[in-house]
Amino acid sequence: MTRILPIIIAMLGIVAGAGAGFFLRPGPEPQADVATAQHSRPTTIIPMANQFVIPLVEGGRVTSMAVLSISIEADAESAAEVEQRLPRLQDAFLQVMFDHANAGGFYGNFTSSNTRSQLRGALREQAQAVAGPIVRDVLITEYRRQDS
Repeated sequence: MTRILPIIIAMLGIVAGAGAGFFLRPGPEPQADVATAQHSRPTTIIPMANQFVIPLVEGGRVTSMAVLSISIEADAESAAEVEQRLPRLQDAFLQVMFDHANAGGFYGNFTSSNTRSQLRGALREQAQAVAGPIVRDVLITEYRRQDS
């Protein structure tokens, strides 16, 4: 029995090692999909020509102004197409910012990362609705509020 015990322990070790190797092996390599291919292409930053000035209204009168400068990150080969759509993008961005102002987004701690993320997400969503997936992101390059 003492001679068989080391053989049994060795066999259990081999089986346990094989089982661990089977269950802990790396998964299959991820396939490159369209989204990955899109994000591997070069991008360009297209600044909007004018700042956005949003009036902030309290009690029926303008009490301050929010001033934002925005740039669009887009696929480099599609920059001309984005530039052709800048008037439509500006109109869509104004609507998003007016909605943001009416919801109180420019009051209180308006520079918090959560508030900025919500605004950037809404702007990116509108930009992609107007120009399509060639728009990668919307960058807020200036963000301030001027009180009267």
